[in-house]
Amino acid sequence: MECGIAKKIWGRSSEYGIQYKFMICDGDNKAYSSIWDMYGCCDLCEKWENMDKRSKEYKKWVESDDYQKWRESHNSGEVECDRAMKLDCIGHVQKRMGTHLRDLRKRKKNPERWKVSQGQDKFCPDGNDSWCSYKRQGTLERKDHHLDPVFLDLLLPEFKRLSEYSLLLRCLPGYSQNVNESLNSLVWNRAPKHRFKGPKSVEIAAMSAVLQFNSGASSRYQVMEAAGIPAGVFTSQGSAKKDKTRIFHSAKKAATCEKVRRRKIRQAKLAADMRDEGECSYSSGKFRSSGSSGVRKLG
Repeated sequence: MECGIAKKIWGRSSEYGIQYKFMICDGDNKAYSSIWDMYGCCDLCEKWENMDKRSKEYKKWVESDDYQKWRESHNSGEVECDRAMKLDCIGHVQKRMGTHLRDLRKRKKNPERWKVSQGQDKFCPDGNDSWCSYKRQGTLERKDHHLDPVFLDLLLPEFKRLSEYSLLLRCLPGYSQNVNESLNSLVWNRAPKHRFKGPKSVEIAAMSAVLQFNSGASSRYQVMEAAGIPAGVFTSQGSAKKDKTRIFHSAKKAATCEKVRRRKIRQAKLAADMRDEGECSYSSGKFRSSGSSGVRKLG
């Protein structure tokens, strides 16, 4: 969500006497930073929210008991604070972690090439000053942990940050922005991005999308009646058919067997992509069929 749109929505809610308590967004969303204190906040929130989240002081506060007390007091409503709380979208967390895991898997795709083969040490220089540990000691030391302790200073803080109780607690509800994306798709179906549309056309498309999203295709009847265009038989039949088809597909996608089928399709697609990436471009006899001799007869 854009910052300007978020400010407009939150500001308009105050006019109607409504206050939004939560906002579902990704971790570094700028829109949340622009509206979190629009209704007012306490002094403690003012202090910590404006602080750099990467600073040692902020990280120390998050790991302390004061942070748990602050969170419990705000969730229970004991403190007079009208700030908007942020709920992380589980989809963004999955994408970030999935990207890191896929990159790591690509790096370690061929672990066989890192294994030490017998007889390779004969090419290493002899002597006590040799860089080869086998030539220096006469034995090959096998390491269960291939990372030296010096890397712990860099990796341990990252693992601690990713396994923080507060982060896992925010991911536990499993919130997603699928509803927002579904509404956006209805808007772009009426006003495609690749074609220029004026502000009035986009506004009408957004209103029509909200009507259909909330009440289905039959919600247009009241708009047509207000415009002096009563809905006919074909309009009623078409709208009813659209609503029936939408409900049928929604129930089908929510079924367990359909979820399993989609999961198998995704896994098969990932396996095919991995085979394509790992397939070598040349090998002996690779492009020669089993029954051909490699000679083509002419006419």
